[in-house]
Amino acid sequence: MILFFRQFFIFVVALFGFSIALAQTSDSLPAKRAFAAKIIRADEKSLTVRIEIASGYYLYRNRLFSLTSQTDDLVISDVVKSAGIDKNDPFFGTQSIWYGGKNAAEIEVFYNKPSTLQQANLLLKYQGCHDGVLCYPPQKISLPVDYSLDYSAAVNDSQNNQKSSHLGSQTKIRQLFLSPYTFQFVAGGYQVR
Repeated sequence: MILFFRQFFIFVVALFGFSIALAQTSDSLPAKRAFAAKIIRADEKSLTVRIEIASGYYLYRNRLFSLTSQTDDLVISDVVKSAGIDKNDPFFGTQSIWYGGKNAAEIEVFYNKPSTLQQANLLLKYQGCHDGVLCYPPQKISLPVDYSLDYSAAVNDSQNNQKSSHLGSQTKIRQLFLSPYTFQFVAGGYQVR
């Protein structure tokens, strides 16, 4: 009988520990949202990949990180990564990382590209963590490159849309509070003007 209670107690403790771990990881974003990679510039000699990292997440700069061509005609000659910051990782020791909200993850890729090549694919491999919560398994994503697109225009449009949306909401709030007709006090169902 004592053996049964001991095993039952161990089972309950293990189940409790698992439920805590599950609750912590359920607050974590999927890897593709925590580390959103996109091409922001591409020309005949190089391109730039930016990885938007969510606040509270970090991406290893060197550990399990690579960017390679999946297109035979596109030969990568060099990869230059933006600066990182050092983090004392409990599992891997001191590592260079990109940390969401603290520094940008930008990778400049230099290559030899035939002038006739209009499309290519890059393979990005990375590993990152939700700081203090979990580390994701190594990830692989394909980044299609279309050399007929103007990536800088898309990035500028995205930034302008964010700014105008933000300014638009600020303007609406300002108009709401500065309008002489807005300040109405509603109390107990009565409207006072």
